[in-house]
Amino acid sequence: MLNTIKDGNVVKIEGILSEIDIDYKDFKKNGVDTKAIGGVIKVRVNTQINGTDTELEIPVHMFAAQLTNSGSPNPAYESIARIKDEYVSIAASDIDHADRVRITKGAINMNEYYGQDGRLISFPRITASFVTKIKREECKPKAEFTVTFMVGKAGYELDKDGVETSKYKIT
Repeated sequence: MLNTIKDGNVVKIEGILSEIDIDYKDFKKNGVDTKAIGGVIKVRVNTQINGTDTELEIPVHMFAAQLTNSGSPNPAYESIARIKDEYVSIAASDIDHADRVRITKGAINMNEYYGQDGRLISFPRITASFVTKIKREECKPKAEFTVTFMVGKAGYELDKDGVETSKYKIT
């Protein structure tokens, strides 16, 4: 039985590190300049989708402040910095020399913001703080997730005349 929604939101990815786009950053936290690191890595996974071999490039978003709220070094920051400074991607080398990686505690989160036109933009994205380098022979490419969610409302969309369309909408 799941105790929280977070327990029902787990992403596991294992594959070849394809790209690294991570930078050191500064941001304001409670009015104080704070050092951080963040960006996106991509992990290449070959998997079966409806019986067809498919190559996927899975983007994983990462971000961590240098220090925790208590002022001690943040292990997530150190982990992300290690990826930036030490890991080798396909883009930086080639597929034979790229690192194989494993993510066991990622999550799917909603990225939501209002665009310049005032419309809400909302889409899911995968986030993680820790990536482990693994041996080539240990790598079993996969991307899987478990998510628990609640449906608030579901039904066919109505056209301007109030007639149901073929589009099913879930909130």
